[in-house]
Amino acid sequence: MRLVCLAMLVIMSQWSLADGTSDEDEYDAELDDVREMIESSRYEQAIEVLGILVKQESGSADAWNLLGYSHRKRGNFEEAAHSYRQALLHNPEHKGALEYQGELFLALNDLASARDNLNMLRELCPTGCEELADLEKALADH
Repeated sequence: MRLVCLAMLVIMSQWSLADGTSDEDEYDAELDDVREMIESSRYEQAIEVLGILVKQESGSADAWNLLGYSHRKRGNFEEAAHSYRQALLHNPEHKGALEYQGELFLALNDLASARDNLNMLRELCPTGCEELADLEKALADH
């Protein structure tokens, strides 16, 4: 069943939709589906779909960030680190990637790098943001 879903995803992403939906809208919808998989802790399924999505749109910091998050939740720290680096390569100010990469650094006991990410988030969010608050809490709890 999973292979059928993945095959459908690939086929659908290559077709132009007759209802006027743009490729960008479709890509955003696919990312929303992946977010639902992640919220349901279906990380392996999310990793499979995101692997396809980053091949289609290699410059998508959002897709790379979600891939890193899914890998980190599965304990695949090397793959997570690679994915976060890719996300930040494409968007150095991606707050989600900075937060999640910081959490990865904490899992690896690299407190200095986690604090570096925290400082970058402080610069990006001078009045505060969710990513900053979450990484501050993770550091305090570590």
